[in-house]
Amino acid sequence: MNARLTRIASRYYDTWTTDGIDDFHADVDEIAAWLKREDLRTAEDADLQDLTDDEIDAIASAISDMVKENLPKSLQDLTGQESGIVIYDSDEMIICNWSQYGPNELPKIFAGISCMGWDEGEDIFDGAEEKWTDDYRPLLDGRDLIWDQLDDMSHIANPDTDPAWYRANVYTLKDGTIVIAPQMWN
Repeated sequence: MNARLTRIASRYYDTWTTDGIDDFHADVDEIAAWLKREDLRTAEDADLQDLTDDEIDAIASAISDMVKENLPKSLQDLTGQESGIVIYDSDEMIICNWSQYGPNELPKIFAGISCMGWDEGEDIFDGAEEKWTDDYRPLLDGRDLIWDQLDDMSHIANPDTDPAWYRANVYTLKDGTIVIAPQMWN
């Protein structure tokens, strides 16, 4: 894409995401249809007047890519999997499936009987530090396990468990929360 189309895409990305034109989403076809509207291609907006449909499609694709880059992340987006271990700075630990949690949500326990996603505010996963470990078990020492519905801890604590089961990506969030995504889990 040339510099002119890139400049137009940046300008219309700002409009798409901040001026309430549409919900903050990245559907290329909807963005292209919006850019092709007659009222946007009037004399008031010389940028769009002389563009071909292919050029507008390229701009729509660029806007879509920008939106995707800036969408809030979920735990599944961060880790690439749907379950793992979350350790809070209070030393409380939750083992759960987070596939149903939305952007910026971490698991929380309510009334001791339910584990659900809780919105932590904007961009809690931005700047998360990722590291690899061959054995995440030392990170669990001294923690208070408050949720483990599927009893994964019994497998973790079993001395006969294959050592490969302890390999994981470990993410440290900016608030100190630790997210462990074991390699052998989904």
